[in-house]
Amino acid sequence: MDWLTLFVRPPGELLYFFAMILLSLASLFMALGHRKQQAILQRYAVGIMIVVFVWLGLIFGALLTIIGDFEAAEVLPPLERFVGVITILFVGWAFVMPDDPDARSTVNLLISGISVAVVVGYILTIIHWHTLVGRVDFNLSVPGVTWTFVSFVLSVLGFILIALNYRRIIDTPLKIIFYLLLLIGFGNALFQISQGELIGHDAGIIRLAMFAAMCLVPVLVYRSVIQTLTLQTEALRTAPRPVEIVKPRSEPTSSPAEREAVQLLRALGIILENATADNIADRIIHAVMDILKVDLVAILRLKDANYVDVEIAYDKFMQRSITGMAINLEYQPTLVNSIERRAQRPLLPFRNENELRDLYTRLDIEQIGPVYFQPLSRGKEVVAVLLVALPYSNRELSRAEEELLKGVSVIASNLLALSYDAIDAQYLAEERAIEAMVTGVSPRDVSNEQLVSARQEMQASLKLAREQIAELSKQVSLLKIELEKERQRVAADLGDSQEALSASQQMLALNDANKRLRDERDELAKRLQEAEAALHGAFNTSDEVLYQDMIESLKREKADLEAQYHAMQAELELLRNSSGAVMNPEDIQSILERLTADQLRLKKERDQFKTKLIEIQEQLKTAGIETDTSGLAQLLNQLAEQRAFLQAENADLKREREQLLAERMRLAEAISEETERSERIQRLEETLKMVAGDREVALKQRDKIQREYDDLREKLSVLRARWKELEARANRSASEEAELSRLRAERDQLLAEKQAAEIERDQLLARIDGDRSRVEAIGNSGVGSLTAMIRDLTEQKQALQAQIEQKDARIAELEAQQSSMRYQLQDSELLLSLVQEFRTPMTSIMGYVDLLLSESAGILGEMQRKFLLRVETNVSRLEAMLNDLIKLTELDTGSYVFKPAPIDVTTMIEDTITHFSNQLREKDIVINLKLQEDIPPVSVDRDALHQTLGQLLTNAYLVSPPGAEITLTAFTQQAKLNGETEQDCLFVSIEDQGGGISPDDEQRVFARKYKAENPLIQGLGDTGVGLSIAKALIEAQGGRLWLETKEHIGSKFAFLLPIEAKVNT
Repeated sequence: MDWLTLFVRPPGELLYFFAMILLSLASLFMALGHRKQQAILQRYAVGIMIVVFVWLGLIFGALLTIIGDFEAAEVLPPLERFVGVITILFVGWAFVMPDDPDARSTVNLLISGISVAVVVGYILTIIHWHTLVGRVDFNLSVPGVTWTFVSFVLSVLGFILIALNYRRIIDTPLKIIFYLLLLIGFGNALFQISQGELIGHDAGIIRLAMFAAMCLVPVLVYRSVIQTLTLQTEALRTAPRPVEIVKPRSEPTSSPAEREAVQLLRALGIILENATADNIADRIIHAVMDILKVDLVAILRLKDANYVDVEIAYDKFMQRSITGMAINLEYQPTLVNSIERRAQRPLLPFRNENELRDLYTRLDIEQIGPVYFQPLSRGKEVVAVLLVALPYSNRELSRAEEELLKGVSVIASNLLALSYDAIDAQYLAEERAIEAMVTGVSPRDVSNEQLVSARQEMQASLKLAREQIAELSKQVSLLKIELEKERQRVAADLGDSQEALSASQQMLALNDANKRLRDERDELAKRLQEAEAALHGAFNTSDEVLYQDMIESLKREKADLEAQYHAMQAELELLRNSSGAVMNPEDIQSILERLTADQLRLKKERDQFKTKLIEIQEQLKTAGIETDTSGLAQLLNQLAEQRAFLQAENADLKREREQLLAERMRLAEAISEETERSERIQRLEETLKMVAGDREVALKQRDKIQREYDDLREKLSVLRARWKELEARANRSASEEAELSRLRAERDQLLAEKQAAEIERDQLLARIDGDRSRVEAIGNSGVGSLTAMIRDLTEQKQALQAQIEQKDARIAELEAQQSSMRYQLQDSELLLSLVQEFRTPMTSIMGYVDLLLSESAGILGEMQRKFLLRVETNVSRLEAMLNDLIKLTELDTGSYVFKPAPIDVTTMIEDTITHFSNQLREKDIVINLKLQEDIPPVSVDRDALHQTLGQLLTNAYLVSPPGAEITLTAFTQQAKLNGETEQDCLFVSIEDQGGGISPDDEQRVFARKYKAENPLIQGLGDTGVGLSIAKALIEAQGGRLWLETKEHIGSKFAFLLPIEAKVNT
């Protein structure tokens, strides 16, 4: 049974679906690889492809139930059966397709019709199943039985077709086994459905049969592939051999993978040849050019989110290097995608013409051709981007070359990242050494963070200034072009007059002079900047001062460009305003004056730069440095000596660091040992805490059992006291009756003696007097009186005997009651001990049931889990019945001990409703509360009131239909209880909508009912003794509980309790 339910419970269910998809994909890939070689493999490829699609559709349906608002039971069972039918249909089509073209067309048409019918049936199933979901299991529903029967019929048809054409079909035995497995699975499922045993929405036997059958499909495809290859081999072997031409012996050919490995090793050799940290990028470029034979290679480095810099590039065709250029990422979305995805991306002329033109324009190349971006990444960080371009050959890289480029990028990315790290470390060390020399401290006292932050801040300011100057230069260049055009236009408009020619010649001469002066000024500014840098280096000026000077120089250049820009802008506006009209001599004179002023300003700036340059050159000469670049050799020698000193000090620091690292390792081992010891101590402390917690739990259980034992002892003592009291009362009654009988007997004896004495006296008197007649009269009258006395005595005796019999009956009744009390006392003790004995095996049963349900002892089948859940439910019911039995026994014997205490009724009601919230939510029942706001505390027994409220609320919940409303009312009022005067009472009522109770059944509502003897009461949810216990608990506390019902509407249970405790024993 475990095998049959293997694929219907997690995780077997998930494994089943993935196994089916994997088996289908394996078969599909084998068939696709050789589909052109044989027709049967083409059929396998088409049929299995459809199977793969429907199984993927099933997975999509499962995902839809997870992310959507659909129930899994509403979507998946019909979809799985539909997928199974499609699988059997198209696998069978691939198995039994005939070779005759006419018959093949007929079969294809038949399969198409069946497929359409299956799809229509699936749609109808969805519509019909939507109305049944949640009420019936899919396996036992009409759609489920129909799909199972259709699958069985298709399996039978496939088996028959294979058996009838076994001579013409390849691998007939395996295909027969395929259909036999399906027949066994679906036939067994139909048999279980007929017996009502196949419950639920999934069928384990069907899934097991489908899995076993699909395991044969890859085997069949593989055998077909092997057979095809065998036939091809035999055909080649039997074919006539051509004349063999002896060729010179050549070296064995290598595979593409081996060639690629050789190329990668060659590229690595080129990169590492004479490699240093400074020229790794250049070596990478030459290695890529050598192995890929491309026209241009560049390395792009990311600077910010908007631009990448061309760090180094080489144009092989033009034999020139390209540097100092930036590429705007806004115009290169393919490059951005390559960086984000860290994947190779091409730019092709027919697809990315705009991007290519922008890129080649920045590289100063007129032709356009394919470009390939290959990110150089280390981990998740993109170090740089390798750009490979072919503008001159205009060819695309082959697939092998693209893969080779990827391989080179793996090597180049790591080497380039190492070179960048080395260069950064070198710069940082030099800056630290220079900063230490300037400040006069040890290099160890200089913080890396300080150097990096200061340098980054200076570099950011410098970069911003350069960007602003570049933008201004660009604008000035544009203005120059426009201004030149306007000046030419103005010169043409002036005409050929002598005055016009003189003005135009002056303007041209001034323009040429200003241009020459501007070039001289720029050249002097450049030389001045280099001289300032040399001066800073000679006198060990800090980077901060150098950056500040560069920033100030750039600011001056920026101010000059701004002034130049505004002047050109004004002149351009003036020239544009004169467009179409002859310029006035005043305007011409104004332009000439402005040009003259510019000439004077440029001369002044040139002279200032020249003077400052001469001063700096004098300072350099004073320091012993020549004015040309070769004069820096002395400074470099000094820096080399300082570097040697710093390297020696660095070696000493390394030795100290190694000693500190050894000490650190020793301390780390000691810390590790101490940590392990602390962990052991912590585990021991946790164990002690757990033991202490278990001890506390055991003590609490012991105290609870002790309290229960003391309660039982107290109840037992109360029963014994009552029994002794009744026994003493019975003894007193018996002694009193005996004394009464003795006194009556003495009285009768005395009366008889008195009567006899009187008779004897009269006889003696008569004898004395001699009156014989009187004697006879006295004798006769004495006999009569004696006879009457005897009769009276007899009557009295009978009356006394009757009284004695009554007393004896009373004494027997008291003795019976005494015996009953004794037996009840003994029975209560026996009952309590039996309940304790019952609870021990019940606890064991519940523990083992929970253990089995958690599958700690093994995986459960569906039926096993269902039976165990029933066992758990019935054990819980048995425990509730035992508790009711104890409560009834205590109430009957009067041993139930009430403990009145002030209770907050509102809180008690809210706690009770919270306890039943899950059950009420399941039936969508609404609680309507009508509570008085200022209900005073009521002195009652808390447990008794809680049980009463819970029992009444349970009855209302059980009898109310889904979506109904239960009204709970509570307030205080004046009422009479048990015929007493009116007093303050608590009124509580719970009203349901369960249809009410008929008048004939009202007498049995509070009776102790047993299902075997009494039929259920319509409109009442309680089926045991719960309501009778509730009534007894209320009446025992001086209250009253009653029922008000309206047939076909609902019932209301209400009770009154005195505010002050009054417990009836």
